[in-house]
Amino acid sequence: MELKLSYSTKKKSDKVCELKQKVAKKYASLILLSGISCLLGVYALLYNTRYISYATAVFENRNLQSAIKTFDLIILVGFAATLFILYISLDILKKDKKNYDEHRKDLIKTINSEFCTCVDFCNCKEEYIKFMEEKGIDLIFL
Repeated sequence: MELKLSYSTKKKSDKVCELKQKVAKKYASLILLSGISCLLGVYALLYNTRYISYATAVFENRNLQSAIKTFDLIILVGFAATLFILYISLDILKKDKKNYDEHRKDLIKTINSEFCTCVDFCNCKEEYIKFMEEKGIDLIFL
């Protein structure tokens, strides 16, 4: 697509596209983390009697080393770790999404002012909006 966009519009467009890809990658990683966390949680729920016996051994001051299995300890630590990573990733995604929305709204404002370098009447705005829609970026609605 050959549009005579201003320098600032080109830079803003590149930044918005970059942020859109970053947010999409974060969503994909969150789906993976959520799946792993759910699998570990379901495993812990299926074998909850074992985990309850571990908890009672702690409160009854019995020897926990002989009661707990290494695999169960790995499952519990893995479950806690994935939940922690999921929490942090959600916070990062929220910040990235906010940053993307701010840049997208700024680009929408730019469309209405210093958009292209054309001298006469042109169709650059419409073509640009269509081009960005093809990339998955909506510039029509705030």
